[in-house]
Amino acid sequence: MARETIGRFTCVCSKHFLDGKGPTDKYPDPIPVGASSAELDKYKRTIKRKEPVLRTEEPVKKPRIALSERYALQDHHYGLCTFVKPRQPTNVTMSNAINSTEEESTGAVLMVATTQTAFNTDNTHNSTDGDTPTSVGEDIMVEDLCRAAKVDTSTQTDITLENVQRYSNSQLQDHDKLKRAMIVESVTTDDKSCHFYTGMTVAVLMMIFKFLEPKARNMRYWEGDARHTDESIKGTRRGPARKLSNLEEYIMTLVRLRRGFDVQFLSDIFGVSITRVSRLFSTWINLMYHDLKFLIRWAPKDQILKHLPKSFKNYKKTRAIIDCTELFVQKPSLPSSQRITWSSYKHKILVAIAPTGAFTFVSRLFTGSISDKKIVLESGFLDVVEPGDDIMADRGFLIRDLLALRGATLNIPPFSHGKQLSSKGTTKTRRIASVRIHVERAIGRLKNFKLLQSKIPLSLKPLMDPIVVVCAVITNLDKRLVT
Repeated sequence: MARETIGRFTCVCSKHFLDGKGPTDKYPDPIPVGASSAELDKYKRTIKRKEPVLRTEEPVKKPRIALSERYALQDHHYGLCTFVKPRQPTNVTMSNAINSTEEESTGAVLMVATTQTAFNTDNTHNSTDGDTPTSVGEDIMVEDLCRAAKVDTSTQTDITLENVQRYSNSQLQDHDKLKRAMIVESVTTDDKSCHFYTGMTVAVLMMIFKFLEPKARNMRYWEGDARHTDESIKGTRRGPARKLSNLEEYIMTLVRLRRGFDVQFLSDIFGVSITRVSRLFSTWINLMYHDLKFLIRWAPKDQILKHLPKSFKNYKKTRAIIDCTELFVQKPSLPSSQRITWSSYKHKILVAIAPTGAFTFVSRLFTGSISDKKIVLESGFLDVVEPGDDIMADRGFLIRDLLALRGATLNIPPFSHGKQLSSKGTTKTRRIASVRIHVERAIGRLKNFKLLQSKIPLSLKPLMDPIVVVCAVITNLDKRLVT
């Protein structure tokens, strides 16, 4: 019997109910005869609602504060919330604002800012009883002030005197200077933050800056190829005063390399023009390229054997592991320019690493259509190879004959030639792949610089070679890749 078939004149046996005595107030609905124990438990369940609780007291309604009063208490720009006394003009500065918070436990949070607050004593009125004139500030009750302050404190941040003392008065008065001081502080606060923004620890960051600072003091900033003439160099005309210090310019360059920020964002953060950001970046990239490229050098054999990782125990003659990687440049918007530079969107570079994972060779950029063999021949890599070196590479590097002319050997996985590899060939392929993977890891570190991950702007195309070298230098200054 189904419930859908039960009508007004249908007779239902009492066994179809839970108590077996027909419908009751507790169980008015019938159930199937062959119901299991689990189904019976389901029908026995009843929803017990909580009895309503009688309120003995009337609910207390909190008084609402008008928006005009709330804006009178809170400064919109700095979030400054203060208690003012009527009839007394008050000058609230940084020092007395901080002192007032220590003396008065009002529960309000004071955001430190230099403000001038004065009540107009002319806006007074005389009462009919001859009392003294009252100020406009008396219209707002002290209780409302306290209540408004307590409401706003939940969304504000406590700023103490210790947080403010780290900045000078000139920085607090100049909005751009304060932003620059804050970003420099964020970058150099600890090693984790410094590595996130620059790819280096704080100690390495300051060590490189001290090395570059003497030349940075007297360097001439880049102004474009068309402006570099003999007359402009001999002239005595000076440009606008510098807004950024050498340290700020240095950090701005590294932040753009590591995080890939565009010039508009850096212009807003450091408080300088977009043109100035581009000139500073170009100048510092060239300075770091010329003064730090010596950190990418062909490692001597004795140094490689001294620091040879355990994973290279079967390849002790390995001098370098080589591979190619690709970089992409933005396409020109004009179709005519695209036809001229169609093969220059994608660029290829050849890199070589030592068994420890440090870059020992970085080539200049080539067009993406060049073969691996040709890039080895034209990049100058063969000039640094010495007799007895063993170069490890992928199957695509068919350069055994080129290395043989230099007295070196090539170590690549064996070819299958259309057949299944033997067990010996499979073992050799697996062993080579287990150590050759480190060059992919090194390239991955290089691509951690966001500027190299995305499409490089056309404006930076002349700087691509120095940018790649500087990024490789910073990668070499990181912790050891292969131990």
